[in-house]
Amino acid sequence: MATSTSSRVPALPTPDSSTFTVREATPADRDAVLGECSEQVFNGHDYLPIVWDQWMDDPSRKSYVVVDPVSGRAAAFESIGDFDDRRTKMMQGLRVSPKFRGQGVSKILAARTKAEVEGSGAERIRVSTHCKEPDAVTDNFSFRSHLKQGYVEIARFSETLIVLDAAGSFATAVSQLEGSVAAATHATPVSAREAWAHAAALGAETDAGKSAFPGKLVFHDWALSELSQHTLERLEKDEGFRYFTGPTSLSTVSITNRMSGPHLYITVHGGASADEILGHLPLAVTELGGVVPTALFVMWDAERYSEVRRPLETIFAGLTFDTHYANHCAVLEKSL
Repeated sequence: MATSTSSRVPALPTPDSSTFTVREATPADRDAVLGECSEQVFNGHDYLPIVWDQWMDDPSRKSYVVVDPVSGRAAAFESIGDFDDRRTKMMQGLRVSPKFRGQGVSKILAARTKAEVEGSGAERIRVSTHCKEPDAVTDNFSFRSHLKQGYVEIARFSETLIVLDAAGSFATAVSQLEGSVAAATHATPVSAREAWAHAAALGAETDAGKSAFPGKLVFHDWALSELSQHTLERLEKDEGFRYFTGPTSLSTVSITNRMSGPHLYITVHGGASADEILGHLPLAVTELGGVVPTALFVMWDAERYSEVRRPLETIFAGLTFDTHYANHCAVLEKSL
């Protein structure tokens, strides 16, 4: 598919278009992409190193790099994933090396990926944008430029990453968190199929369902997918995730070993209160075989940003942590 569309990539009116080239990414680009392009993203805790091998091995995925004409190394990277039984293309992992920012390389890459998507036969395309402050999402340049291109916002999440300086500190914080959350709101471990049944029930036309699954979509493995049989089949094949349900919520949980130690990733959909959202955290740690993470990454419905962040930071306030940041993610979609 890549070779059939490359001739349709338009030349851009910038000096860079005559020197930079675009090609499909290969495993050999790993050091350049995960080094120069990725290492400063999310305070050094980018998700791209986690998914790199998976993306390179996926025959349905197309990934591209812009090549520096001097060194021959990747100056920028972006990947296109298939979702919703190939009806949706999602642009993921856009990264530009700091020394090439402002030189038009992202525009060159965008022209190539646009040609790929438009010739794919998909029904829609999804992208996500990030910013530091919740009220600044709509002022974000990427957000506004996508709206001008015909995209509409379909979901918004808040994100918090806390990297502690000692595993024991994390265990102490989780213990305090468990004691502070009302027992009635604690989550329950379930299978992927049971989680899906719960999601389908919540995804009905109810206020809880609209909050938990805007557009009837679920966030899993760094992307939004439809609440469909096809997505369920994907989840059941993925043994790296655990699932938990609360009265009006669902969470997906995974743990990944990074160089700095185990990182725990939790995405909570819905939740009628901060207690219900926070109730997923201690159980997730318990169910993951006693592994004590050195970092916690949590995503939840942006509408409850302040309600969740305040108690979360209160619990961790008395502990020493190395890194802490909050981010906000808007997901946008456009029909093709």
